[in-house]
Amino acid sequence: MKIISVEKISSNQARVVYAVEKETVQKRMEKLVRQESRNIRIPGFRPGKAPLSMLKSFFNENAVLEGAAHDLLNETITEAILEAGVEFVGRPQVDITKMEKDEDIEYTVTVDVMPDVELGEYKGLTALRMAEEVTDEKIDAEILKDRQKQAVRVDLDRPVENNDTVVIDYVGKINGEAFEGGSAEEVTLKVGSKQFIPGFEDQLIGMEVGDSKTFTVTFPENYAADLSGKEAEFEVTVRHGYYEQLPELDDEFVSDISDFDKVDDYRNAIRDRLQKAADSQADYQFGESILNTVMSESSMDIPESMITEEMNARFDYMKRQLEMQGIKMEDLAEQQHRTVDQMKEDLRDEVVNNLQRFLVVRAIVAQEGLEATDEDILDTIHRLYPGVSKQDADRMMERRRESLKETAEDYKVVLKLAEWNQPQTMDEYLKAMEQVKAANEAEATVTDAEAETATDEEAPKAAEESAE
Repeated sequence: MKIISVEKISSNQARVVYAVEKETVQKRMEKLVRQESRNIRIPGFRPGKAPLSMLKSFFNENAVLEGAAHDLLNETITEAILEAGVEFVGRPQVDITKMEKDEDIEYTVTVDVMPDVELGEYKGLTALRMAEEVTDEKIDAEILKDRQKQAVRVDLDRPVENNDTVVIDYVGKINGEAFEGGSAEEVTLKVGSKQFIPGFEDQLIGMEVGDSKTFTVTFPENYAADLSGKEAEFEVTVRHGYYEQLPELDDEFVSDISDFDKVDDYRNAIRDRLQKAADSQADYQFGESILNTVMSESSMDIPESMITEEMNARFDYMKRQLEMQGIKMEDLAEQQHRTVDQMKEDLRDEVVNNLQRFLVVRAIVAQEGLEATDEDILDTIHRLYPGVSKQDADRMMERRRESLKETAEDYKVVLKLAEWNQPQTMDEYLKAMEQVKAANEAEATVTDAEAETATDEEAPKAAEESAE
């Protein structure tokens, strides 16, 4: 096989002309003749064992040549496109442009390719950057998590309170009759978790171990159809329970669970950690905002085959997820009074937006030399899967390298955009919006004045024409 020519015929299409040498063609023709001759009986020879010159007389040479051409096309087309250095998408269109006896066979392949991207400006832009404030309440919430990890369970020796855990028996009745699923024994429930229907858990507050109580609650309107909106009477007995006793927040606790000896130092470390996380998140969101601007200012002609291929992949994934839940896509479409094709078409806008993002990021990566390294990919794995083992991370690197590489490059570009551009505070952003509004109002005033002047100038002319 040899490449004859490679031509970019548009921003998203290329043409590759290549040939398969006549020697290869001849061997394939001979192979086809041998294969087909197994069904032909020639006196004096076993099937397929007669001399090739004799076997050829039983076949139409042009038909054998055409069969060889199509066989070789299927075997060589992908290799030829890749050897030509063309990154194609979708299904290639092929013409056999030369097919003659004792000559090379030539193929002309037209393929959709990754489109050219005309990038908008991606440096020197401004956008709002909002960092979340680290309040004392957020620090207290983090400290509470640490205290809860060291909590001690204490059997209930007092009335039940919110956040206590109780083990209960209950019997539920509607109009004096027990109903399916309305009764159970030794059910563990954390009071206030909203695990049960509204009002049920509130009734447990104040009860003590061994107490029984009967009360009425109403099932929500959006509950199962046979219970929706109905009143039910429940008889509940508290068998036993416990609450979590938190350790005191003091220097001893801090030294036990951290590298600090003082509560103030511990709090400051948490503040710094939360602030760092808040700043990282703000930088990323700022970079995302810039990327959205760059996408809107960039131009590209995404081939329909690329969009269709991605839509089909997304739709097939959705279909598999539904089937795992025992739901057929066709049934879901019927419930929504729609067709399956309409549901697939609903994915178009999101798919196009995702492809635009992928192509813009890809163009910036190429222009700025930001290709993801193995270290970047590993960082991405640990960011997406905190606590993943080295063995599992290595396995992901091996099996999902390309998709993880794309994710790593997307993240890298977003952070670089945050670095290359100018963040605005909320005050600066609002001031800029006011300036834009004032400029638009001034432009509108000028336009109105020009229109009024034009009308005044045209009025005398109209009067003169009327008089004539």
